[in-house]
Amino acid sequence: MIIEQAPSGPTFLSSFDINQVDSINSIVGDVDFNITLHQVRLQLDPIRYSYELRKKLFQDIPNPRLYIPISGGSKFQKQSFWRVSQYPNLNPSLVQSFSHPPKYLVQTNRCNIPQHPVLYTSAHFTTAFNEYFTWNKHMCSEYVFLSEWKMENNVEYFMIPFLTTQPYWDLIQKNMRKMFELHTEKDYEVFRKVWRKLISIFASPKKHIFSSVLSHDLLYDISQLKAFISYESVEGPGGINYAFPAYFVNRFLNLKTVARVKTKDFRKAPKMGGTFGFSHLGKPKGGMVQWKRVNKYDSEIENYLNTMRLISVDR
Repeated sequence: MIIEQAPSGPTFLSSFDINQVDSINSIVGDVDFNITLHQVRLQLDPIRYSYELRKKLFQDIPNPRLYIPISGGSKFQKQSFWRVSQYPNLNPSLVQSFSHPPKYLVQTNRCNIPQHPVLYTSAHFTTAFNEYFTWNKHMCSEYVFLSEWKMENNVEYFMIPFLTTQPYWDLIQKNMRKMFELHTEKDYEVFRKVWRKLISIFASPKKHIFSSVLSHDLLYDISQLKAFISYESVEGPGGINYAFPAYFVNRFLNLKTVARVKTKDFRKAPKMGGTFGFSHLGKPKGGMVQWKRVNKYDSEIENYLNTMRLISVDR
């Protein structure tokens, strides 16, 4: 990942002090906070109630923000983003079928409020599988689709990182230092503590309602920045996930490949080095996907499988 010049320091620090950290702790840790009730309210009126929840967390000050610029053509832009999906009545001939879900299916999740689609991806395909099967334990389909996405090159993006793993945390602190060059050491320490608290909210399996309203504010209020969120995978420890808002996906992400995978093979060995059952490989053309069956004599498919480091392939 290439880190460029950091944005200038936040302007809201004059109204932001260490007491804000305690406020966030008390609200997120409140055992009497009825998450189910608030989820129902959020479902009924996503925009209005997400604003009310965000205000509970931050009162009358802005949502803390840290954007790490990613330069056009950087190595980060060349990496793949992986997604495992399977929707009711999914049409495998359409590229859109493998993108973010349709609006009417979208409920509260880690980085989105109801009716506001986000494309969830992972830095590695095994993390994508772990994420999918954790949340779809009772899924009945014999197969799922593994899609690979790439960013448009030569465009500057902004990553909002909720990560403590290395080397990311060191890079985050380095950018914080640049942001706070004109501020006091106290300002820096307050912001660092708040950001670590926000990271813990994103890492919690039970606090999606908080991370969802934070994400909506970060992603949809600053769409001109071409921003996306990165956070640590709870289901695949050590893995990293990325959340891209719908406007970002439609303009800056491209489907590279999609493969049909037999799920029962992965369920037997979900760790790295396990056995996967791949039957078909698809390539986008326009808004459509052209499929071919996997066979050992097709060099394109063999190259794909070698890249994936699969042990066995369903031929």
